Amino acid sequence: IVLYMGICITADKFILVTEYLENGSLFDQLHKKLKKFTEVEKIEIAYEIVKGMVYLHNMKNLLHRDLKSSNVLIGEDWNVVKLCDFGLSGQKKKHTKHKRVGTYQWMAPEVVRNEKQIDEKSDVYSFGVIMWELLTEKIPYEGLTENQIVGLVGYDNDHHL
Repeated sequence: IVLYMGICITADKFILVTEYLENGSLFDQLHKKLKKFTEVEKIEIAYEIVKGMVYLHNMKNLLHRDLKSSNVLIGEDWNVVKLCDFGLSGQKKKHTKHKRVGTYQWMAPEVVRNEKQIDEKSDVYSFGVIMWELLTEKIPYEGLTENQIVGLVGYDNDHHL
């Protein structure tokens, strides 16, 4: 989890200050071809993401709710991988229906349909999309509109990335 440094509140802005990770987001590294990851590095990145998810889910009783490759930051030595952007995060609540939040390409079907409580499984689905993205080095559902993604992910049982 990215280190929280402080907060800046003005009349019209709420700014969270966190540590800086030199190599930016996983999304940029993968899709702007800034670095070609080895298979071992991809496994290490996946492992670090899982450690962050476990910490959120078990230790802090939180859901990320917007887990995606642009919210995975990479440090200078390439071994430091941290989750960031907790603007949509929320505490786990049983039997609660949440409004649809997140980014459609990484959003779980139940979140797209807004039909059941959101729990750890929704973050795990998003992690699965990141895994697909790591392996294929493609942007999920690239070229599709939000409505098309909603139809495929939320209502088509045979959808494929």
